[in-house]
Amino acid sequence: MTCQDILNDIDTRVKNSISTAQKVKWINQSQRKFYQDFPLPETVYMFTTANGVALYDLPADCPENRIVKITVDGETYDYQTLHETAAQKGWTIISGQLFLWPTPESETEVMIYCKPRPDDFSVSDTSKESELPEDFHELVVLDVAIRVSFAIGDLEKKRELEMDLIKLGAAAKKGVKKPTQRTVTVLRR
Repeated sequence: MTCQDILNDIDTRVKNSISTAQKVKWINQSQRKFYQDFPLPETVYMFTTANGVALYDLPADCPENRIVKITVDGETYDYQTLHETAAQKGWTIISGQLFLWPTPESETEVMIYCKPRPDDFSVSDTSKESELPEDFHELVVLDVAIRVSFAIGDLEKKRELEMDLIKLGAAAKKGVKKPTQRTVTVLRR
């Protein structure tokens, strides 16, 4: 479903004069919410360490709060804050960079598993396809249609849409299984 398809579906459900820019903003917020609420496949970034180097840049679309797991040569490293007693092996973030310890003494393979985050839609290109799995498109439509209904003061329509969203959301949560397919991106250092 494209952004324009989502906009059309919203406008069909709720007649409104809310700007396209505002609805696109709400669509982006809604998609991010569903990416956090449902167990979607993780994005995996892989890179090779350098001998004697402990600090590495994080991928731009994988901030610290979205990291699920880090492995070094297949072994899971635990997250530690700098204030905790350091384990023999672990990772933390220092000034926005990934810090590994012990410092790698040879080239090793690091895998960073991140909870995905969709690219935002823009008003200037509503032909872009949603990255959210197809089964979740109607959830986005309903979520934004609820906001539109509230914004225009149609509280009866809002309640009706909320009931639809609750039913569909519950069914989606029941049907969602832990994903097994991942995308691996190899980072060049």
